[in-house]
Amino acid sequence: KLYGRSVEELRGVNFVELSAATLADGRSSLDVVTDVLLQMRTGAELAPFEWLVRHKSGEEIPAEVHLVRLAGDRLVRLTVIDLRERRKLEEIRQRTIELELQNRRIQEASRLKSEFLANMSHELRTPLNAIIGFSELLHDGQVPAESPEHQEFLGDILTSGRHLLQLINDVLDLAK
Repeated sequence: KLYGRSVEELRGVNFVELSAATLADGRSSLDVVTDVLLQMRTGAELAPFEWLVRHKSGEEIPAEVHLVRLAGDRLVRLTVIDLRERRKLEEIRQRTIELELQNRRIQEASRLKSEFLANMSHELRTPLNAIIGFSELLHDGQVPAESPEHQEFLGDILTSGRHLLQLINDVLDLAK
């Protein structure tokens, strides 16, 4: 099924004929098979390795190859595992990790924005409350115009107004 051929079509076919001419790392399939056979003849254990299988349609399919020696050096069991599904799952897993990281960044940005807005609303209300409070006292005539408190309250209104203006300018500069 992986090769798009029947069992009869596969009998007697050389493994290299069922492989892509060039592997993902740029080496030719024939050279790699030659190297693998030499390693097997020397008795070296072979770890599974990646391969490109050629489907009957010409599509090159990533695969993992497992070779096991049976009955000496004359018989080999070859297992070829299609890696397409595994690769898709790896891509999905990687994308999920990236999305989780982006989600954490977005949540952190939202938390910082909320914290900033809470702090700014407090910072803006403090001088505004002073301005309104002292202005009401002066407006309602509760502090005589000739008293020293009157001048002090006007000074507090002026200081708070300037502070509020500076805060608003800082916020506008930050927004730029």
